[in-house]
Amino acid sequence: MAAAFLLDAVLWPLSGAAVAAAPTAVAAERAADAAAAGALTSAVAALRAPGAPAMEMGEAWFLQQLAAQRADPELRALVAETERRLRDHRFARLLRADAPPPPLPADPGRGITRLATYVFAPVGAPPERAAAFIADFTATPGTGYILTHQFLVLAWARSVGLPLPAATSGRAPGLLAAIAAEQRADARFSDLFAERAAILLAFAPPSPAEADRWVEVIAAARRPDGRWLSPPSEIEYDGVSATANHPWTHTTGFVAAAMGFYLQQRGRSLTPLP
Repeated sequence: MAAAFLLDAVLWPLSGAAVAAAPTAVAAERAADAAAAGALTSAVAALRAPGAPAMEMGEAWFLQQLAAQRADPELRALVAETERRLRDHRFARLLRADAPPPPLPADPGRGITRLATYVFAPVGAPPERAAAFIADFTATPGTGYILTHQFLVLAWARSVGLPLPAATSGRAPGLLAAIAAEQRADARFSDLFAERAAILLAFAPPSPAEADRWVEVIAAARRPDGRWLSPPSEIEYDGVSATANHPWTHTTGFVAAAMGFYLQQRGRSLTPLP
């Protein structure tokens, strides 16, 4: 009897704390879900507003993938409009399989030119050259935008059906891990923060607590007009530095993708991308 009494004395306050904590945790989850849904709605509305410029290929591709999973009429309308606007883009093959692949140069160039050639190699031809460029680009993990695009070229190659050697495609998990490490150490909103969040929530969802933190950072950065803006970034590649100006459509597009895939992770629709 004494043992039972002691057991009850220990478990009762613990169970009480658990009961008290449960509503708090549920309330936090609901608040994060509402913030993510609100951010997604706001971002899509801004991107569909009259006079809004077309998105770039990267965020357009992400939203195309999201719209295929998520029964959201406004999101799907945005994607359909973007597909029409980008139909004749040089790299349209990233969005539609019937677009012709642009020819890749034998020499990828140097510096930022080399980076641009590598980033869009997945949609180019001939496929053997595209695969070789991707292998070279992903051989040594970078940081920041270099790192995110090293993963993206692997994802885009798979999306367009470009065969890659196992040694190249097998780099994806390590690149995702490196992106996740950078994101865990980042507490300030930026275009890169949104881009990393979209990649990870689509391909390697983090813990709920970490994902909720991203939602908090992103939701707090929304402007009164419903857009997300980011200052320019310095990008260095192949010994050359350049300033990258981030169009608001790029930042806002990745916010929409991140928030949409966050809601997917919450079970509001389907599952992460393969």
